[in-house]
Amino acid sequence: MAPFVGGVAVGALLLSVVWGLSQPKGPGPGVLFQSAIGSTADAEKSPTTFTLVGTFSLYGSSSSIGGTCHGSGGYSDIADGASVTVYDAAGKVDAVGAITKPQGLDGLGCTFSIVVSAVPNDEKFYQIEISHRGKVTVTADDAKAGRVSLTLGN
Repeated sequence: MAPFVGGVAVGALLLSVVWGLSQPKGPGPGVLFQSAIGSTADAEKSPTTFTLVGTFSLYGSSSSIGGTCHGSGGYSDIADGASVTVYDAAGKVDAVGAITKPQGLDGLGCTFSIVVSAVPNDEKFYQIEISHRGKVTVTADDAKAGRVSLTLGN
């Protein structure tokens, strides 16, 4: 009877090894379910940055030569590609963009598009500066919704 017991033990061991090798690799179902929940929550989070868009108008001292409108005299720094700096509440630079697409305003001035990419999405308000012309404060809601409209001149 001893060979029979030894044979059963060897058979059980072989069955365990074969069963163990045939199981799928990787985390168990609980971990997969937990990972799926984490992915869903991550997808529902708001983006960490946004693109600030708006308009900037220059009145009074501008020129439109060859179809390109730009500042003149004391406003000569205002032209296509001039810098737009976005600051956080503490005055730290958050992002830098530019004014683009200048258009004449029937001899009254120029209007430009404001575009600043990768603005952090974690402030209650932002300060925006065109060239070196001083900071203007806007709410985060207005900044994110494209409701930024700045002016310079009279």
